[in-house]
Amino acid sequence: MSTYSNLPGSLNLAVKSGSTFGIVLTFAGQTLTSYTATTVVSSLVTGRTVADIATSILDATRVNLALTKESTALLAKGSYQWTHTWTQPGGVSKPVLSGVIDVT
Repeated sequence: MSTYSNLPGSLNLAVKSGSTFGIVLTFAGQTLTSYTATTVVSSLVTGRTVADIATSILDATRVNLALTKESTALLAKGSYQWTHTWTQPGGVSKPVLSGVIDVT
């Protein structure tokens, strides 16, 4: 049977201002060994990066994303864009997951 990957994908998130936020993402069928990953929060209006989400590759298929309570407190309540990007060995980067992150 053939498999199909729909990367890049979309996932909307929500966080309460002043609270910690964390999520483990599983990318089944992917091998993240030797990759690096970054995740940013950007303004929906200007596209400017307003926060970096701490990103760590846990193993070949899982990535942890985290924001401290201090980081979420600095975000004004509202909606933002978030983008998760993988960088392959050799420096080729591609966004693989993004969505809206609502701060309440």
